Amino acid sequence: MYVQIDGLGSIPYTLIKSQYKFSNGYSNPPIVPLSKIIRTFDEFDSFLERTHTRFGMEYIKRDLPVGFDKKSSAEYRRRMRTEKSTKCYIDETIRDLENQINMDW
Repeated sequence: MYVQIDGLGSIPYTLIKSQYKFSNGYSNPPIVPLSKIIRTFDEFDSFLERTHTRFGMEYIKRDLPVGFDKKSSAEYRRRMRTEKSTKCYIDETIRDLENQINMDW
């Protein structure tokens, strides 16, 4: 995985699994236990699923492609305002992707 460090950028970080435990690519023993890293990611995911970002998380959990440009962001905000509008947008996006895969234009 990559760890973002302000002013430096993304630095590769490796988790190493031996027969008995996990360690990491920077130190041995690990500075932060793997269980804490996993718990932190899980708590952050739960936070995103409970707050105003929940509609975006529904989209992401469907493994749909996410655009980060201004046009895509504006489209997401416009189309995913309620549970119903989010479901419609996700269903429409899936249908469009399936049509592209099947070359049904």
